[in-house]
Amino acid sequence: MDEKPMKAINIVDKKTTKNKAPDVEIKIDVEHSSSIEKRKIDGVTYLLIPLYTTSDIEIDGIRLR
Repeated sequence: MDEKPMKAINIVDKKTTKNKAPDVEIKIDVEHSSSIEKRKIDGVTYLLIPLYTTSDIEIDGIRLR
């Protein structure tokens, strides 16, 4: 290994942003991260992410429709 200092810019993914809660982690493209909304509905807090017709949703390698 070279003796060069480690910089955060080299180890941080600038293409996605991570949104974490105690029981969930969601990665979103940076360009869409501003559309995420936290809303309380009937006393329950939800994380709302708009889905577009071109959006593919995949959970544990299984594609949802």
